[in-house]
Amino acid sequence: MPESISSPAPEGGGFLSAATGLAAPLGSVEQPAPRCRTSQALSSSNLQMFYQSKGKGTLLLQNSFFLEKMIAAMKYINLEKLASAPVAHEPFEYLIVKEFVKGENKESLLADFPQIQKPGVFSLSELKYGPSFSSFIEELESHALTEILQEKFNIDLEGKPILTTVRGWCSKDRDGNIHTDSEWKLVTILVYLNEEWEPQGGRLRLLRSKNINDYAAEVPPEWGSLIAFKRSDNSFHGHLPFEGRRRVVMLNWVTSEEKLKQELGRHNFSSLFKKIVPFTIKRN
Repeated sequence: MPESISSPAPEGGGFLSAATGLAAPLGSVEQPAPRCRTSQALSSSNLQMFYQSKGKGTLLLQNSFFLEKMIAAMKYINLEKLASAPVAHEPFEYLIVKEFVKGENKESLLADFPQIQKPGVFSLSELKYGPSFSSFIEELESHALTEILQEKFNIDLEGKPILTTVRGWCSKDRDGNIHTDSEWKLVTILVYLNEEWEPQGGRLRLLRSKNINDYAAEVPPEWGSLIAFKRSDNSFHGHLPFEGRRRVVMLNWVTSEEKLKQELGRHNFSSLFKKIVPFTIKRN
């Protein structure tokens, strides 16, 4: 049976360990001295400055005070849910988080989401979008999220470039084919921003083989759901055909700046070609 997409919350007192995703008892690490706390959350830019002042690569997530500050800094995403999500190791390494995107900002995010009316994968430079979506992307690309992922998947992502792309429309003829990601992609996350999902098509399946019905997990692309996985030779995934609106933001941590520039150049060329020879679709 495919596994549920829900993740157990840590029980008991303590802090969340990014290395294990479990709650550790208080007193197992040195606790910071008490400080005066304010109700004002840190902004994304302040969080980046906070990280730089402490030194990148340090396991700040093992300290409950710093974890609390990082969680409070995020307006759109729920780092606590990501930090506590268990990692599955078969058929490849992946994790699933439900309600990763906070529901209270749903209206503004949908209003500011890029107006994509055709199939395809689009880089941020190809799109126009509002301030809420821009802030949402900043949080996804934050060092805090990267550090959680590298601890979860036991992989060094320090200094690795991030390729961020967006989809807004799915084609039943072109999308959902079974594949593993390219070798230059190290870790991938998919964040879905759709309403309740009824169709059987469009639900991402994490596969044990190249058979679309041989899946370990199936995730409907409903609001706020996140899938993260470590790329491998058998990290097969795909979905049944679907035609229509399907919003997803994809982040790939890649091997080098050179590869990032190549991919962005390819996306920009593709965008120019589509403007010259527009791709039209039929809507019901």
